[in-house]
Amino acid sequence: MPNVPKWMADLMETALSSKMPVFEVVGADWISPEIRSVVFKGDLQKLKLMPGYAVSFRVSPTAFRNYTPAFIDPQENIFQILAHIHGKGPGARFFADLSLGQQIPVSMARGRKIQEAAAQYFLFGDESTVGLACILQAHFQQLGKHFSTLLHLGQSQNDLPAALGLGSYELVQREAESDNKSSMVSAPGFTILDAAVMPKWNDAQFILAGNGLYIQRIKKELLGLGIDRRRIHAEPYWVPGKTGL
Repeated sequence: MPNVPKWMADLMETALSSKMPVFEVVGADWISPEIRSVVFKGDLQKLKLMPGYAVSFRVSPTAFRNYTPAFIDPQENIFQILAHIHGKGPGARFFADLSLGQQIPVSMARGRKIQEAAAQYFLFGDESTVGLACILQAHFQQLGKHFSTLLHLGQSQNDLPAALGLGSYELVQREAESDNKSSMVSAPGFTILDAAVMPKWNDAQFILAGNGLYIQRIKKELLGLGIDRRRIHAEPYWVPGKTGL
């Protein structure tokens, strides 16, 4: 969500207070120098969380940001966010500064339900989508489906997938200088993006999340390889140079 004037953010928070239950921070740990795990405890029934849905936090007086839980436990009334802490944006500062015991309003969950009819699923993402990768891995494995994550990460994040317990994944390193130059963006070199192997995955579902510029390139590549666009679920989390999505 883009930034809004403070008076409007105050009004939204007051008007939607019944839909923004308060949760307590009960866990806060660094998984890596850029990924922080924060666990919230409260009345989960009020959020109506589903795997892949996002919740919203007011991260500054004028900004709201969406985050997808990495873990949900209805019995314990907790959920976990894996926040990518990078730069000096309001979302990064908010999650970097959270401490145990803080009381945080959280918006009701929203999103699009991912269809579950396919036998295989592939998630393309980056540091901003590792929480989505964790929760979808658990969800689809529980359904007996094949799930793999295609991760496009910075060069200091090689150990991150294993630290998060991701099983089937492929990691392609991202060149730092290409992050903010759309003219240089091309589809990462994942082995699956090959005409020789793609027929094996014709019936798979592809979930594209994270950097909107890379999502465009990956989607174009998949369509060019013969994947039906109905099997491509795109959800950009951010775009270089744009504030909030």
